Amino acid sequence: MKNAECILMLRGLREVNAPQMSMKFNYAISKNIKKLESMEKEFRNLVEMKEDYLKFMDEKEEINKQFAEKDEDGEPKKKVVNEHQGRGQLAYVVPGDGDPKSEYSKAMIKLSEKRKEAIDNRSEQIKEYNAFMEDEAVNLNLHMIDLDIVPDGLSRDAMDAVYFMVKEPEEEKPIKEQKNVKKI
Repeated sequence: MKNAECILMLRGLREVNAPQMSMKFNYAISKNIKKLESMEKEFRNLVEMKEDYLKFMDEKEEINKQFAEKDEDGEPKKKVVNEHQGRGQLAYVVPGDGDPKSEYSKAMIKLSEKRKEAIDNRSEQIKEYNAFMEDEAVNLNLHMIDLDIVPDGLSRDAMDAVYFMVKEPEEEKPIKEQKNVKKI
């Protein structure tokens, strides 16, 4: 199992909320959430922005505010970009964005040159994080449960979320044919 899959499992377990969950089932969910949360904390630490990159981001924000179109109240205008499934990011509406000859682009290039080391370090940090997320999770030791303690009526989404922690039931052995039984 890859580290990235651990994060997805954690998100799924956090959504499991079934009425009439048994104590054993709740315990198993909670125990696995705790194990996966400690991994998640480690993952977040790997990608946390360093101080020099935060300074770059602050300076970039100031340049964006300076060159952005202003609304009636004199506040910088923003628009939604990278919208996906009803979510998006807000970005300043900046004339000259994308035009290498604009004053805005020149200011951004100057800032990027000034903070080149911070930008390069951040790019390397993200590459390392992405590689780590593709690595196999080690020492995970998740708490497994028998299928018979999974609550009846558990939604399919919830079952998908806990599926990884359910022990596969042993296959039933076929009944041997008896000698003195008539086949119908």
